[in-house]
Amino acid sequence: MKRRTFIIPVGLLFLVAAVLGPEPGDARSIKMPNPGIEDESVKTIRSGVSSLRVGKPISHDGLTLFPLVPGKNGANGKKIGEIRTMDEALEAGSLVVRESGRGVVETLVVENRGDAPVLLMAGEILVGGKQNRTLRQDVLLPPRSGEVSIPTYCVEEGRWREKTSKFDSGGTLAHPSLRKEALKAAPQAKIWREVRERSQSAGVQSATGDVQAYYGDKKVAQAVEKGAEEIEKRGFPSDALGVVAVRGARVVGVDLFAGPYLFAKLRRKVIKTYLFDDPWKIKPVAGGEKEVEGLLKLLADKAWESVPSPGVGRLFRMEGNSAGTALVYRAGVVHLAVLP
Repeated sequence: MKRRTFIIPVGLLFLVAAVLGPEPGDARSIKMPNPGIEDESVKTIRSGVSSLRVGKPISHDGLTLFPLVPGKNGANGKKIGEIRTMDEALEAGSLVVRESGRGVVETLVVENRGDAPVLLMAGEILVGGKQNRTLRQDVLLPPRSGEVSIPTYCVEEGRWREKTSKFDSGGTLAHPSLRKEALKAAPQAKIWREVRERSQSAGVQSATGDVQAYYGDKKVAQAVEKGAEEIEKRGFPSDALGVVAVRGARVVGVDLFAGPYLFAKLRRKVIKTYLFDDPWKIKPVAGGEKEVEGLLKLLADKAWESVPSPGVGRLFRMEGNSAGTALVYRAGVVHLAVLP
């Protein structure tokens, strides 16, 4: 059978370069007190990205997902071990989430009572408490963590009363533009504005300004579920570590995980986050592996700055015009997310 060739307009690569390219004064390395000595964790990020190969694209309407698979020298995640997802831990009852004291908008208290680390991803939705929240950053909770305060955003502007003392999973990873604001550490006002604008564009109303009203809207939910099912039917490589998502001539996101097992558990959530990006307004798309490989090379060459994290491992924020973070633990990248 003749291999099908996918072509992205040449402009895409220039767009990627413009979005991900260095800002004035970008030294293309982590800011460190000893110039010329690169941090080992940053080397882990660079090697993890540069060793990837691009798999056969999977398309649905105008959204194309390029699976990321390990290259010959790829060893990302081999030293990390098993990691549980937030949804797994909540369902098992080993992860407890509650308000901080009488309630603080930008903080929740979590406790991992299980025997394996738990990954909480920036953009994951938690429902309950005095208002629904989304996580500001990736956090890896160690086993038997004790109580840990984690940074959050409110995604339900009009409620400040307790439905339940605990939180549960909303089952969703926020749409790309909302995730991008979280990764950029935007002020709370921008989060509320993004929720309002997305709901208004979809004709969805919520008395409390709840982003879950958009995700749970019948029209939106049906379109997203149908798209996710059709995409998963096409089949992902068994060794896939993540995806690059492309819409039209625009890269809309990159998600990379520690190992195939972790991506497999989070794959549906990741697929849906990109389908939530105006699921009924998708334009036709063509895709090309070479252009996505060029994107990965640009990512591997970016500057990464260490930022505080309440969990284990080290969290880095990508410098430049795009929003991106990478969580490194035991010489592996647990999760890398980039939203141009």
